[in-house]
Amino acid sequence: MITVQQFAESFFPVLIQSLTQEAGITLREAVQVGERIIQKLKDRFNPNKPQPVQVFQQAIAIIVDRETKNYKRLIENNFGLSESDFQEMVVKLQAGDEQLYERVFLHHFTPCVQLLKKKYRASHQDAYDATMNAMLLFCRKLKEDRIEYGNLRHLFTQIAEHRYLKWIKRESKTLELNTWGLVEELPQYVKEGYDILGRAFAKLGEGCRDLLNAFYHQENTLQQVAARTNRSYAAIRKQKQRCIEKLRTYFSQLS
Repeated sequence: MITVQQFAESFFPVLIQSLTQEAGITLREAVQVGERIIQKLKDRFNPNKPQPVQVFQQAIAIIVDRETKNYKRLIENNFGLSESDFQEMVVKLQAGDEQLYERVFLHHFTPCVQLLKKKYRASHQDAYDATMNAMLLFCRKLKEDRIEYGNLRHLFTQIAEHRYLKWIKRESKTLELNTWGLVEELPQYVKEGYDILGRAFAKLGEGCRDLLNAFYHQENTLQQVAARTNRSYAAIRKQKQRCIEKLRTYFSQLS
């Protein structure tokens, strides 16, 4: 007959060895997990009441199995990082060393792109851009200590989805004006505004007028415009954004 404290003291080295050799947990993390397991064992029993060794052995076997599974699940949800690994990565990022961050998050990059393509039927380029934006934003938030350890994989995916949906919303056609359906972030118009819009459109350069007409009036995709003009999709998309900003500025000046 022994107390739970006596059992814990004798069993702890065996527990650490089991966690490192059989569960594959690093020594530093095994100590933390082991301490958590021992504490849960102590919480189950009266510290002053001796019990047969077998009682403690049966109880701790259940706790070890559950806590080991919880630890592995936590690691999986955090890109293979333990909490101490995560803190180390943040410190390195803040010091300008991004090697660990890039290695960890590039591993999730392709699966995230594939998720956006499958879930939202996104084009490869749009899914790629959204994931890259998420990666850059995530890095900045980590440097600013605005992200906590817990479920980094879910948070990263959420950010990528939000970036993609925000882009799609900006790209969607929500209003038809005259013979071309112009949208984006222009103000909501009534018929009296058509005239001003026409004059604002006329102030654009020929390149912007051709691009916006091709996209909105002729209903070409940006990929089609890029192929026809022998330019990259990214270049065409950026040009379209600049043209919309110019058009919005001209419209505001003429209103």
